Amino acid sequence: MKLYLLLAILLCPIVFFAQNQQTYSQKIETESQETILITIDKNDIDLRYWKGEYILVDSLLTFNEEFAPLVEEMLEMGAFNLNTTVDEEEGLVLKAMMKNEELAYQPKEPKNKISYTVYLPKSIEKVFWKSPIPATER
Repeated sequence: MKLYLLLAILLCPIVFFAQNQQTYSQKIETESQETILITIDKNDIDLRYWKGEYILVDSLLTFNEEFAPLVEEMLEMGAFNLNTTVDEEEGLVLKAMMKNEELAYQPKEPKNKISYTVYLPKSIEKVFWKSPIPATER
């Protein structure tokens, strides 16, 4: 009996905090740029170099069960993609279309979250970071 009670206590957090995960990839052409500016919070991105000739972004969306019905629709709209622009001074600019602070609108834990693994080609010589402006300061 005590063993069942102990197992129930240990497994409760797993049941209450169960989250779904969705992964997807995005291919981004470098537009012959050698410089890149990333405007994504450094805590949300893992930057790596690879032998490819384009930028590959592997995204991992972790979300609460009640958010699940919206995920497929938002994926089709491209809401979780990285937006790219080319700036004459800054080079290729990568920007998240949806930020974690916008995903984490739910008052309960754990929060919805998106994280990125970005594979840069070795032709990218310079990488700059620009911290995004928090939603509270916009």
